[in-house]
Order: sequence, then structure tokens, then C-alpha cells
Amino acid sequence: DGRPRVCYMSGFPRSGTTMLKYYFGTHPGLVQTSFTTKGFFSAWEKAEELAQGNEILIDKSNHYIYSLENIFRAYGSAVKACIVVRDPRDSLVSFANYQENREVPRDSRYWRYWARQHRDLIDFAGRSPHGKNIFVIRYEELVRYPEHAKAAFLTWLGIPTMPESINREYVNQNPGEGWDDSVHRRRDVSDYAIQKWTKMGQLPAPLTSVFGFWQENPEAREMMRLFGYHQTGFTQPALSGEGFTLFRQAPDTAPLKEAAPAVVATV
Repeated sequence: DGRPRVCYMSGFPRSGTTMLKYYFGTHPGLVQTSFTTKGFFSAWEKAEELAQGNEILIDKSNHYIYSLENIFRAYGSAVKACIVVRDPRDSLVSFANYQENREVPRDSRYWRYWARQHRDLIDFAGRSPHGKNIFVIRYEELVRYPEHAKAAFLTWLGIPTMPESINREYVNQNPGEGWDDSVHRRRDVSDYAIQKWTKMGQLPAPLTSVFGFWQENPEAREMMRLFGYHQTGFTQPALSGEGFTLFRQAPDTAPLKEAAPAVVATV
């Protein structure tokens, strides 16, 4: 029926990837896999066990965004990928409260690291025949328009769905995997974490000093522009022609936080 066997969820650390997995993966016919360090082939092995059914596995790792080329080389159109992108300044705030992901620099190198990861995503989608099998959503749209975002994702996945049938609640199908933190105890999608970076007083001084370095890095400036992040906040993405499917807010003259529900566009 054209549906994938596995949908790999990923994104930059502290960008909402765990919530993305729980929320988008809470739907009949979708099966959330538990966290594993074995790599993307582990989910494929589990999918083969479900070969007689019609379920789609939802698997998540921050490392999959580095592995898209290998994933699609191995499984082709039998898999899809969903990537969440968040304002890197909000991710930096989150890093101040969580000590994992030590591979991510916490100094001026942070911006090169973030920019390179997203440049590689755009480059891969642009040159790969599987670009259309990548669904990209900004965290800011995910938490403001969750019902529309999830309906668009499910329809893209091959499960036609209307926003009116969706709510904001989500379930962790594998509660033993250790993600019981203050965010995921909420069990619903909320926009309370948008623009936390504007509250500079809550950050340690070393992280506060990192914020302005993105303007000194040409690649970071360009990625911020493309994904719609600017000096004082965020606006519509400037992406065009990149080859993946982008969940995009509908054009509207109202202020951004009151804009119309989003739509899907292939860019």
C-alpha cells in the first residue's frame, strides 16, 4: 500500500525528538520501539517480525540525523525519516539543565556543530532520490499546531487523517526506557518551552556568552535564516527547493503566534 516499514525520528539533541516520537507515534497502526544503542538496523529487524501485519515502527535516535544516507542506502523507499528542527538557542537553554549529549560543544563551537548538521540534512535531501521520504517540522510549529502537524505527518506516512480526529495527548509505549523527566510527565503537547532563550537570567554565565556567536559564523547565520530564526525570535522558514517535505505554517497576515494552521509543502 506504499507505507513504509519503519519511520526513523531524529533531530539535534534537545530539540523535542522524544516528544516527537511519543506524540506522532501514538496512533493505531504505529508501534514505538524502545531505545537501543544497536543502531537503525535494530528497528528494521523488529519490522521484519511484524511483516505479516500492517504496523509501522516508529524509532528514534538523535544519531539518525547523521545516518540518513546509510539508512536510505540500506532500505530505500521501505523507510521514511521525520526530523524536528528547533531554535538552537532554546536547545542551548535545555542543555543547561541536562548533562547528556556531551558530544555537543557548549562553547562557540556549538554554532558550527549545529549548522553543519542541518546543512548536511539539506544537502542530502537535495541530492538523494529519497528526499521526498523525509518529513521536516520545526518544533515551533509542532507545539503550536500539534493536531494539524500530526494529521499531516500521518497522511504523509500513508494513513489519511484529519486534524479534528487528533488530540494533544501522547503515550510512551515503553515506559521502562527511562525518559521520565519533567517534560514527558506532562503527557501532552504544550508550547510553554518556546523562546525560553529570551529569559537570559535562568542560564549559567558561560552559556549566556555563547548566544551571540551565531552571528559571527557565516554557516550558522545562513542556517538560522533558512529555518526562520532571527535575532529577536522566529518567523516563516526561507527554505525552497531542498527536496524534503516541510510542515509549513500557512501564509497569514496575523502575528506569528496567532497565525493560521500550518500546511504541508514539498520544498
